[in-house]
Amino acid sequence: MNKKHFTLVEVLVVVGIIGILAGLIFPAVGMARQAGRRTECISNQGQLMKLLTVTMNANDSYLVNGSGMASTSLNDTKKDAAWTRYLHSKGKLSSTKGFRCPAIMTNTDPTLGRNPTNSQMAAALGVIGAQGADVKDKFQGFDFRGTKRLTVKSSSTKVILSPSQLVIGGCSGRIEDNELIPRSNLYNGTAGYFFVVHDNELNMFFLDGHVESVTKEQASTKFIPDNDVKYSDSGDKDKCGAIQIPADDIKNFED
Repeated sequence: MNKKHFTLVEVLVVVGIIGILAGLIFPAVGMARQAGRRTECISNQGQLMKLLTVTMNANDSYLVNGSGMASTSLNDTKKDAAWTRYLHSKGKLSSTKGFRCPAIMTNTDPTLGRNPTNSQMAAALGVIGAQGADVKDKFQGFDFRGTKRLTVKSSSTKVILSPSQLVIGGCSGRIEDNELIPRSNLYNGTAGYFFVVHDNELNMFFLDGHVESVTKEQASTKFIPDNDVKYSDSGDKDKCGAIQIPADDIKNFED
């Protein structure tokens, strides 16, 4: 009985077909993974804003988030008030696993023990941080009781913002040794910046609780709370200021 052997041409045809199929499948798998990371990030940001909202509701509309030494509330002893450490100190955060951007890789242990390290505190989604003499003597954070009259500081006319227009945080990090690492605090000294990490977009979450996927150009049209976002009994709208996000503060990894 004669054995049939494949000819060289037949082998090359099969190899070529396999190559074509691989070329079609691998990009699709990559896109599916990318879409999965984006969806997971949106979910994580939504959960974080819910947690922050519950915390603010129990703290007279204050969002405590700052750099350096600051009190965790109006009467507490001063301590580091980054949002992760503040919530951990209040017993409301035992792990950062569900509060990270999956597109910004880290090997930092998400489980927060009794005395978590600064690296653990930093390895989470970024939240806008307050800074400056404006707030450091009282608390480092934002008082949102005045957001009904929140205005754009740079506008010649008083443009009133709604909570749905005010960014609280999003995908953020910092470049160290040519690697992008997560950073839980935005705009504070050695803290992080917004980073485009989901293809050509990043995710941002807002004071009203919703999350958006935006391009770098779209992100630069959004607003963040400025240091003087605090309640004013006098009704002075200038005491509730917001600023537009500078385009240079929204980074691409290759920048």
